[in-house]
Amino acid sequence: SDRSNTFLFPYSPFSRTLEESLLALLSLMASSSVLPWMKRCSNVQPCCRLATVQMLSTSSSPSSASSIPSAPVAQRPIRIVIDDVLPSSFPSDATKRLRQATRLALGSDPHSCRGRIFPPLSPGAADCLGEEAVILATAAISNVRSIIMAKLQAEYKVSMQLGGAEALLQWLHFDDLGEASTGEPLPSRAYCQRHVDAVNRPHYAISTILYLNTHGRDFQGGRLLFHDDDGDMEVLPKEGRLVAFSSGPENPHSVERLRSGERFALSTWFQSQ
Repeated sequence: SDRSNTFLFPYSPFSRTLEESLLALLSLMASSSVLPWMKRCSNVQPCCRLATVQMLSTSSSPSSASSIPSAPVAQRPIRIVIDDVLPSSFPSDATKRLRQATRLALGSDPHSCRGRIFPPLSPGAADCLGEEAVILATAAISNVRSIIMAKLQAEYKVSMQLGGAEALLQWLHFDDLGEASTGEPLPSRAYCQRHVDAVNRPHYAISTILYLNTHGRDFQGGRLLFHDDDGDMEVLPKEGRLVAFSSGPENPHSVERLRSGERFALSTWFQSQ
């Protein structure tokens, strides 16, 4: 899909200092009621290959993330699933706060074939999202960057420095593609169309999705589908679950069309340095 409204967040030693400051601020937020802002998924199997019913287990901590075994890295896609990825320094309701901020920022926008999207790293983002949500999103992206670099080394023996990031908060509603019910073809940029991220942005190296609410509880449909030669592999969205995958042609994917409810996520695309 087209992500022309994203913003490149430079990664540098200064950024590292900024990230440490953000995490310190998050610790303060978690221990006090900074703002009067107003998880649980029952026994959902997170990843399975639809055609062969081959299971991919997920982990409850970043230290044991799941990945696809067997073939050498160069011959297989990178795919990682990690549950409960946000550290204890974050407010316990961080995902809820991000959902609420996304609603406030995008509540007046009409539904579209891409859902409602907002770039939390863009200049002036705090004017729409609020300062707290920008801090949360920025710190979450920094945390994701560190975790994925560690997992690439540990699980795939790939030493990759992830640099600049482009990010979108996405809010999908089940009626965003309502016009398709008439039998007309879906728009080419519809979120449920099969695509490869690096086709849109050749500099993308790793794509990630941090889910802000849960399949089956908050919405139906909306699964992430990887389209492999021997069948589709699905990932069920779960609040706090992180999915990371290489952005190239080895990972054609789509999002299943929502059948009910609303789906929130923070998607990030990293460059390699």
